[in-house]
This record gives sequence, structure tokens and C-alpha cells, in this order.
Amino acid sequence: MMRRIFKLIGAFLFLFLIYQFIVLLFVKSHDISYTLSKGKNRFQIKEHFKILEKKHLYTFEILDNKKRTYHFQVYENYNKQQKIIDTIEFFETGNISCIYPVLKDRRASSIACRKGKEEVSFQVLLQEEKPWILEVINTLSKKGYQEAAWNLSNSSKVYKDTTYYQENITTNQSLSFWTYRGVYLLTKNDFSNQEFLEIDQYENNKSILVNEQLIVIDSDQSYDFDQFYVISLFNNQIEKMKVKEKISQDSYFTGTVDGCAYLIDRKNKKQYKINPRKKQITLVGDTNRNAQYYNGKKWSIRNIYDFLKQDLFFPNQIIDSTLQKIYPDYTLYNGIGRTYLIKDQSVFYVTDEFPKKKIRLFTLEDLKEIKMVENQFFFISKDTIYQYTDEKGLRPILSTRELTFNAKNRYSIALKK
Repeated sequence: MMRRIFKLIGAFLFLFLIYQFIVLLFVKSHDISYTLSKGKNRFQIKEHFKILEKKHLYTFEILDNKKRTYHFQVYENYNKQQKIIDTIEFFETGNISCIYPVLKDRRASSIACRKGKEEVSFQVLLQEEKPWILEVINTLSKKGYQEAAWNLSNSSKVYKDTTYYQENITTNQSLSFWTYRGVYLLTKNDFSNQEFLEIDQYENNKSILVNEQLIVIDSDQSYDFDQFYVISLFNNQIEKMKVKEKISQDSYFTGTVDGCAYLIDRKNKKQYKINPRKKQITLVGDTNRNAQYYNGKKWSIRNIYDFLKQDLFFPNQIIDSTLQKIYPDYTLYNGIGRTYLIKDQSVFYVTDEFPKKKIRLFTLEDLKEIKMVENQFFFISKDTIYQYTDEKGLRPILSTRELTFNAKNRYSIALKK
């Protein structure tokens, strides 16, 4: 009898392992609903899972007792498990309410809130309701919960007239900051001043970032140049890339595709493809063969004069037309599984699953020079370069008075793959 029971248990375990294998191998998404109760509070949860750009993404909509909705996302690999929320902590005062979903294994989560009729982030309440949200953090901390975004300190270092915040850079990020004769390079473990030009280049319109390498035209040469500088942002290495035939200084970069930069020489009516990793420069367009244009999805041949009569750039992103119709008065930026919206100095986001439910992330004056790197949102406000992530909230990266006078194209962000 016992032998038979053990055989049945073994068979069930085998079938369970087969099921788990099938899930891991073939299941790419799920959409489920479930409920959780905590004291008097009962929460209805919609959980959406998908794999997007090799990232495991969970998107949630949570409904509380008063039918108020909260939306948030988690980028964590739970081996495609379902029902990854264990419990929910709830806080309320006046017209403000917040939830803190506790995930399995107590992995990183975030506080999702409402203020009146608006969904807002923890960061908004830090700006507008700081004493109350600090009490919430204190209560959660006493229960043993900790999140990186709750550490509000920003330790800094100073180099000349520049303040930089090394702790706010992640290990796979590198920032380059244009200094007229070169760049500052900032990583998690290093800060350096790399100068390679002899004459100030005030406007940084002769460089472009290609993955982890910054390509810079040698602007010290007056009319034509015969070399580029290639700066590796993670190892501070600067190399010269020679050109067989000279290129006019009257040139501009049109964009990057698949690890290569594209350059238009206006004077000589030519287009070049530049591969900084292989140190290759190839002529790909002229008046005989015209020029290549990439629209974000596919290549096409364009008359080279299209690039000469006005600056014609490859688009950095393609925005969903449905979202453009929903938010015609907003500026939109693509993230992974979400879209960022900007209007009146406020930054919002909407998820792919709930495009009409926008969440305000923060509000700051003088937003400009916005860059999206995966879901990391960078911008300049007044004299500071900031980064926003769900994990750490809003953080300064580098500050200098120079940015109040000249902010255009002053910085680049590289990610180590």
C-alpha cells in the first residue's frame, strides 16, 4: 500500500515538474484576477504578465473598498508565477490614500497613491505632502519593509564648479557631460575629466553616442577634418579614427542604427556610415546613389538633397497613434511597457495595459533635454541633470551653473549591455 502511495506521489511530482517546464518554456504572458483582504480592506487585483524586450514585466490594477484604482508595474523575474502579491498595506488621510503591495520574497515594490481624483507617485507626495508620506515610510520601516526610494539622502562630490552624485548612478550607467574641450565621464566608481580639443566647441553639435561609445568630430581643424575621436564611456579610453578622404566641418549626424552612426557632409553632398567598434567609415550616399533614410522600422532611399535643404534626422522613437489621440496636448516618450507624458512641467506615465489611466510622477520647473534609456527617464531642470526610476524615485546626477546658460545636447547616457 505504501509503495503504491509513493508511486502516486512520484507521478504527481513528475507531472508537476513537466507542467513547470512547459510554463517556463512556452508561457509568455498571463492575465488573471484575484482578491486579497487585510483587516477591513478588501482589494480586487488584475495582474498582467508579459515578457517585453527580454524583461519580465508585471502590471497591476488594484481596486480598494471605495472603488479607487491604483496602477503600478514590477520588473522582476518570478519565473512567470501568478499572484505574486502576498498582502497589501493601506494608508489614508483626508483625500489621500496609498497602498504598498508586498510581493513574494519581499522583493522591491513601490507605494502607489491617489490624491483626490488623481493617481500620483510616492515622489509627488514627497513634494506636496511630505510630513504625512514620511509617517507612512516610518510605519512601513518599523514593519521591516525597506525600499531604495525611501532613502532620501543624496551624497555628493565637487569638481571645480560641478557637483556630481555618484551614488545615484547605477553600475551599468555612464554619463558623459560636454565641457567645450572634452567631456566629464561619470560612472558608479569613477569620475574623470577627458580633454582632447584645443579650441572651445561651445555648441555640442558635432558628437553622437553609439551604444557605449561617443563619436566626436575633430573640430580643431578649421574647414575639413580627417579624424574622429571615439571615447569609450566605461573605460575612459580615447582613440582617433582616421578618415581616408577629408570631410567638411559643415556636417551633421542624422542618427544611429544597429551600432553605427550616419553623417551627412553638406558641402560635399555625401553620406557616411561610421562603425566605432570596428573603426570603419563607409561612404553610403552621394549625388549618384542618393542617401539612406531609416524611419524607425525600415530603410528607404531618399534624394540626398532632402538631407541638404534641411537637417533630416532618423526618429528616436515611434509613438503609438492611439496614445497621440488620447493625449494630443502632451509630449510622449516611449518606455518599456509604458509611455511617459509631459505637460505643464509635470511628468506622467501610462501602462500599455491601461492607456487611459495616467499616473503623475513629479512636477519640476524648466524641464528640457529629455532622454529615455529603457525605463530610465533623464532630463535637465534649471542647473541639474536628474534621473527618475521607480526603484529610486527622482535623483540628481550632476549640477553646474553652466546648465542655466547652455543646456542643449550637453549630456549622454550609456548603458553597459
